[in-house]
Amino acid sequence: METVLSGKTKRPAGFFFQERMVNVPMEITEVMHQQLVLDMDWAVENAEGGEEERKSLDFGAFVRLAPCSGSGGGGSGVIYKYF
Repeated sequence: METVLSGKTKRPAGFFFQERMVNVPMEITEVMHQQLVLDMDWAVENAEGGEEERKSLDFGAFVRLAPCSGSGGGGSGVIYKYF
């Protein structure tokens, strides 16, 4: 994570914020995230704004952030909500 956020990588990191994943099966969630990567690849290849637009869409990694809370019961577990 430190490397991704350092700004020293060849391509920038993209941040993915999504809180509307309630009751979505994990199988579908994985496919949706794979499709996001495919869509971004397509956008880079078909950018009409030239090299500058291509660079702004060409992410080297996506950082997915999800709300979470402690699992309770004295343990150190974390429950991810809307993941």
